[in-house]
Amino acid sequence: APPGGAMAAAAVAPPAAGGQQLGREEAGAEEKAAFAALEVPPSMLPFAAFLFARFPAVFLALGSPGLDSEFELPPAEKSFSVIEETGDFKLVQVVLRRRGAAGSWLGPRSRHARQAQKELQEEAKAPRFGLTGGASASAGAA
Repeated sequence: APPGGAMAAAAVAPPAAGGQQLGREEAGAEEKAAFAALEVPPSMLPFAAFLFARFPAVFLALGSPGLDSEFELPPAEKSFSVIEETGDFKLVQVVLRRRGAAGSWLGPRSRHARQAQKELQEEAKAPRFGLTGGASASAGAA
């Protein structure tokens, strides 16, 4: 476990299975056992480091110790992850349904899709490589 990890900073020990607060020593032993079960294989450490460096908010959101208490995690029916790759983009999407929620995930998805479509349209209108067409493009070819 990394020194000064997220669990080490917790001031209050997490509740035991029966809902009681654990003593500092009991919490430490339970914490160590939990970390041992979740140990990252050495070959995956560079990937974890790159993920954290590039997308710290995603790393923290998905690695939160209490994530499973607030959200249904895969393989739950309404939670899933998708990775799609095209010639232009890589889409990585994680959908986690909040426990007890009745709403659909289509609303946020369509909102993000509309925003992405708008950005693509604006990008298509922008000149590429500083060329605006016409004389500039033909001058470079002459």
